[in-house]
Amino acid sequence: MEYYMIQQDNRITEYMHSEEMNRRQLLEWAASAEDSILQFYVSGDADYIDFIEHPVSIVSEQLKEIFDIYQAGLSWKLVVFADIQRMQQTRYWLASPPSLTCLSSRSEYHRDGTLRKIILDEYAVENHKIFRIQNANHHIIVDLDVAECILKFNLAGLKLQKVDTEGPSTKESPRMSESYVVDGAQIQCNYGSHSGRFSVSANRGISIGDKLQGNIQDFHPQTHIPSFGVCRSMHNPAVSSANKGNSGKIIPQPCKPSVSMPWLNGKKDVYVDQSPALMSCSTNLCMWCGKISFTTDGQE
Repeated sequence: MEYYMIQQDNRITEYMHSEEMNRRQLLEWAASAEDSILQFYVSGDADYIDFIEHPVSIVSEQLKEIFDIYQAGLSWKLVVFADIQRMQQTRYWLASPPSLTCLSSRSEYHRDGTLRKIILDEYAVENHKIFRIQNANHHIIVDLDVAECILKFNLAGLKLQKVDTEGPSTKESPRMSESYVVDGAQIQCNYGSHSGRFSVSANRGISIGDKLQGNIQDFHPQTHIPSFGVCRSMHNPAVSSANKGNSGKIIPQPCKPSVSMPWLNGKKDVYVDQSPALMSCSTNLCMWCGKISFTTDGQE
């Protein structure tokens, strides 16, 4: 698994924030168990960005929604930016993801004991998709699924920095990480209820054995990518509408994949009908933030 640190994009110097933000006040409020709301007054014509890193990490409403989809039960505190001139209030959220003891012994430190290079122990991260490193820093780290969804929605004012890891991902089966995909491979979506059968374009002129070989252009819903049963993504308008006012278990809706781009991670030096070959490590992303991946290559 790949992991990424969320950082504020320092290329954006003009953004809406309060000059009244007191570092000590914010840190004390963030550390307290009190479930209170903090409000600051803002003014000016600057844009609102989706991630403010200092002195504490606060995220926009849209970024919070993404976090909540991928990891339920996160702790939040409300921060309100009140613009009297525009007569509007904009909600931000103090993010408090779990702190994990997950540094690898290969992590590097400065002479004063502060952390110089983060290397994550994937075994210690387990199934967490959003977290912090205990006693290291306040940075928020997310896994590849969350990172891809953030990029999909083109959020403002943040960047993703890949974090080095050691662990299970280095021990993947070489065949499954490098094998060619053919007609009949099994694919899944992390928001779908079951896997489905992948189909290669019927006019494909190249086969492996007696099965047509896939390329990265085989991405169209229904033609190549099947329905995955029912969808649980709250970014799907049908699911969101069906769950309005529902604070309990998500009510899923029929899956209708919405995919508009070629597969990622094709084999760039091997072409199948003028496009890179499709690999079992290739992935795609549904418009509703579902990650689509292969569970088999179809060759067996």
